[in-house]
Amino acid sequence: MLEPSIEFMGALSSEERIVMRYTRQIRDLGLVCAAAVMAVGCRSSASPEEITVRRINVVDETGEIRFVIAGELPDPIVRGERIERAIVPAGIIWHDQDGNESGGLAVAPVSSWKGASKGKVRMLTFDFTHQITDAVRLDTFESDDGEAWSGGLTVYDRRPYVAGPVASSQGKQRIYLGTQNGDAGLVVLDSEERERIRIGVGQDGVAVIEILAEDGEVIYRVPDQRYGLRQEAAAPRP
Repeated sequence: MLEPSIEFMGALSSEERIVMRYTRQIRDLGLVCAAAVMAVGCRSSASPEEITVRRINVVDETGEIRFVIAGELPDPIVRGERIERAIVPAGIIWHDQDGNESGGLAVAPVSSWKGASKGKVRMLTFDFTHQITDAVRLDTFESDDGEAWSGGLTVYDRRPYVAGPVASSQGKQRIYLGTQNGDAGLVVLDSEERERIRIGVGQDGVAVIEILAEDGEVIYRVPDQRYGLRQEAAAPRP
């Protein structure tokens, strides 16, 4: 901004000179404030210590969303269609290059879990995407009253490929490894989700290995039940 000449200033009255002086001061103050705001903004964007948002989308070079971090996760997109979630958790989800949800980390309250009363569940899931299916899941649960808890790893078979809309992502459960209310164990299921092997140690310290027939009958057990040990399997139910 050009400054007024001496001749111009001499032609002004005292009141006009006062106004002119304050105008310059206000202008200079505005420039200083603008510079300060720009400096602070640059520092914050370069190395922010904290941000508060409800959702962050991370996109690839094509603009496709690959990661979402949100207080309320959006419904999954599968083969271009949005499918309603059974619950609305907070967490992180990731998409494959085609935009299909392929796993995530979720935290949410639930009305029931493995026969227990309502509580909170934390879950990490990795999905198959050729035919959308839950593949591997890590989860923990605690009931609101503190009486029930569990933590485990579940592995599923991939669903057969079916063209068109996806009705469900629930695969057939094949393995469960975890602990539930003090009972720890491993359960292996066949392709029809029938329990075939159970290995466990109960909260009472009794260790059990069982092999089951297709109809659920125990055909092999260690230790043998005739030695007075309890007959039920110690492994928690998947």
